[in-house]
Amino acid sequence: MRDITPSLDARDSSVYEPWSDENTLGTRAKFDLNLEPPGLVIDPALPSDENLYRCRVDFRSSPTRNSRVRLTVIGEGNETSFT
Repeated sequence: MRDITPSLDARDSSVYEPWSDENTLGTRAKFDLNLEPPGLVIDPALPSDENLYRCRVDFRSSPTRNSRVRLTVIGEGNETSFT
């Protein structure tokens, strides 16, 4: 499993910068809160990106939520987003 865990805390700010980590997927991936619902965007998605991805969301007053998403890439050069 490829462990991509964005570190983002926008609870105390109205200013938001999309998360990205050059060591993980380079500049091709970002976590974008402007999407509805917010999610990870990989552009372009490559066959080497196929994997099981984990998403963890921590809330201030609710239990943490974890989910897993299997990404299968068909073709090359497409923008992929998932939540």
